[in-house]
Amino acid sequence: MNPRLGRSDDPPLTARGRDQAGRAAAALASVGLDGVYSSPLRRARETAEVVAAAAGLSALVVEGLGEVDMGALSDATAEEGRTEREAIFSAWLAGDRSRSFPAGETFAAVTRRVAEGLRAIAAAAPGARVAVVTHRMPIAAAAELCRARGVAIPRAACANGSITTLREEAGRLHLVEWCDARHLA
Repeated sequence: MNPRLGRSDDPPLTARGRDQAGRAAAALASVGLDGVYSSPLRRARETAEVVAAAAGLSALVVEGLGEVDMGALSDATAEEGRTEREAIFSAWLAGDRSRSFPAGETFAAVTRRVAEGLRAIAAAAPGARVAVVTHRMPIAAAAELCRARGVAIPRAACANGSITTLREEAGRLHLVEWCDARHLA
């Protein structure tokens, strides 16, 4: 178990993941990135490195962008834990935020942490066009920050390698596009 990450696993990208990262990097290369930021988890860092290399940049890790601390359910090898984790994630994506991980995070805690990470990025790179590589629940949390400003978000997980676009204007986040996966087809 990696106690710093609250997980028992930190796998590298698979061959499929490397392909998805390359496709995302190619799609993002056309927008002119000024920075690339990543979750501390290995597969996100590896994806961010591919995106950053395509843009001639280096990826920076932001702790607040990590995956959910699943507490007592963080053992990736236990089938029972996987089933319960997916039930909690599914409930969160369906809008039921009342469930939390035993000895782990609530959706509200994830949202606060992601908001802090995004604020840190915005402060470090004001007005910059950046890519943030993270995981499905931090993406949902970032979109939730937009929802509070009147933007409806879909209730579904994003495909691995998809691109969700947020725009910051006058200190407010706006959801521009949710989980664009056209480049993965």
